[in-house]
Amino acid sequence: SLYLAPAISDRAKPFFELDPGSEWMNNITAIQLLRAGKTDEALGKMRLLPDSSFFHGRAIEACYANPRPANYQEVMDKLKKDVPAMSDPEPRYSQALTFNHCLGNDFTIPIMRGAVKDGFCAYEFLERDSKAYPNLTKSPDFPALMSEAKACRDNFLANRDKAQ
Repeated sequence: SLYLAPAISDRAKPFFELDPGSEWMNNITAIQLLRAGKTDEALGKMRLLPDSSFFHGRAIEACYANPRPANYQEVMDKLKKDVPAMSDPEPRYSQALTFNHCLGNDFTIPIMRGAVKDGFCAYEFLERDSKAYPNLTKSPDFPALMSEAKACRDNFLANRDKAQ
């Protein structure tokens, strides 16, 4: 996703300025800080926000907390049910990446593969994200995920300009 890279691109900055103070913007800002390696600052912002069934703020806190909270397993079990059930493949991809920190590739790679299968052609994101999250490339399933994402993108590009 455009908004969740470790650094905010010039392309994304105008969109960040459209909705300051909103639930969406506050959560995106906190997650972006996580991806930039500013964990304490991100968790400080996240703690101030109400929990969100879309962003899973309490689960993010549990994932990145040290030590892990007493209810960690309960929170992660709920998350493992909620994320795959999201209808939009892009947030599934983004959530999988966010929770790779604590749930690893056994959670992340299947969720990402499902997102690609459902039309989120994440090839360029995977190229970028695999550099920021080198753990992804350690999965034996990562090359297949990259191939599937590339095929999805290539199919989209080949067909986008065809008459409907």
